[in-house]
Amino acid sequence: RTGIATIKPIPHRLEIKKLRDDILLIDDTYNGNSNGFQEGINLLNKFTGRRKVYITPGLVETGKLAEKLHVEIGEKISNTADLVILIQNSVTKFIINGLEKNNFPKNKILIYSNAKIAFQEFWKHLKPGDVVLMQNDWSDNYY
Repeated sequence: RTGIATIKPIPHRLEIKKLRDDILLIDDTYNGNSNGFQEGINLLNKFTGRRKVYITPGLVETGKLAEKLHVEIGEKISNTADLVILIQNSVTKFIINGLEKNNFPKNKILIYSNAKIAFQEFWKHLKPGDVVLMQNDWSDNYY
C-alpha cells in the first residue's frame, strides 16, 4: 500500500493536471496508438457534469489504416466531446468524417493550422469547470 501511494503517473500519458478556473487537463500527448486513444476517450467520458473538450492532431504513421482509424476516432469523439479542436494535417478530414457520421455539430469543431496556434487559442474556448483531453502530438516532419 505504501509503495502504490508513491507511484507517480508517467508524464504526458493520461496525466491529469488542474488548470485555472477548475479546468482539468488530461495530458495524453505522448500517446500514439489507436488503443491508447480509445482509453483516453473512455476516461474523458467518465467525467459527468462537466463540458468535455477534445484536442488532437490525430495519429501519425498509421499507413493504410489512416482513414479507417481516424473515422473511428471521430465517431467515438462525437459520442463524448462537446467541443473538438483539431490541428490540421492529412488525417483531419477523416476525423471530421467520423464526427459528421454521428451528426456532431459543425460549429463545435475548430480547426487550427498548427499546434502552436491551437495551444495559444484554445484558452479562448474554455469555460470554468471544463475537462480537456489533449491526445497525441504531431511533429512538423509530417503532414
